[in-house]
Amino acid sequence: MPKRSTAKTPALLGAAAALGLVVGPAATAQEPPVARTPLTAPFTLTLGYDGSLLVKVLDIQLNAEVAAHNFRTSARLRTSGLLALFKKLDMRAGASGYVEGARVKPYTFQYLNTDGHKDRKVQVSWTGSEVTTTSAPVFPTLGDPPATPAQKLEAADPLTQLMRLTLTPANEEPCRGVMHFFDGKQRYDVSFDYRGTYAPDSRERGLGLVAPVRCTIQYREVAGYKKKKLADQGEGLREDVTIGLARVGAGGPWVMSYLAADTQFGRARILLHRLKAS
Repeated sequence: MPKRSTAKTPALLGAAAALGLVVGPAATAQEPPVARTPLTAPFTLTLGYDGSLLVKVLDIQLNAEVAAHNFRTSARLRTSGLLALFKKLDMRAGASGYVEGARVKPYTFQYLNTDGHKDRKVQVSWTGSEVTTTSAPVFPTLGDPPATPAQKLEAADPLTQLMRLTLTPANEEPCRGVMHFFDGKQRYDVSFDYRGTYAPDSRERGLGLVAPVRCTIQYREVAGYKKKKLADQGEGLREDVTIGLARVGAGGPWVMSYLAADTQFGRARILLHRLKAS
């Protein structure tokens, strides 16, 4: 059984981390050099999510701007309500990359984690032949074992992976296979298992979402983590995380409509409640 999210946060944050949502607008992402082959017509997306565990505990905003050759995306996650009394968290991130044919490739990724305890700014760059990371303050350890150069090169940052889901080609399902993630220190995999289509509910119809699909995801640590006891690896999740993805109008980009998981504290959910698309 793959290891699940192990960050020392409540289970809802662990569920969000499984899709890279616990990085989240930061300093504007650097503009990558112009790529050679366009993939899609330009568009912009602004998405707002609420996270709840009996009551609302998270605010999440995702932004994406896709040009003919490149993309830029950013995210912000903040605790709110009761959770903010126990866990103050304000995470901001930005990423940019190439859009070529049916491929989305990373260029730069940076994030700023502000919680009053382990504030840190990290920047990661992909050059094609290597992946470099700068951190202030520096990481005290890069994990046991640390991520290898090959493990970094085969991966992409969390926001670029979300963009790959968004730009899934029309002839493919967005909810299959394994994605490799690297956030500057931690290298992990997210496995998707397709569970079929479902009828959109009133919230999704009101947002203009169509053709939704459901899948489960599993999170597996690969490198860049400290060793943990088996009892620390569940993080309160009782089963695989379930997500729903849907198109923004017929033939439009894919977005995450919801994320849900049963935890020892109750049913955790992240729901899309605000959507603006060009």
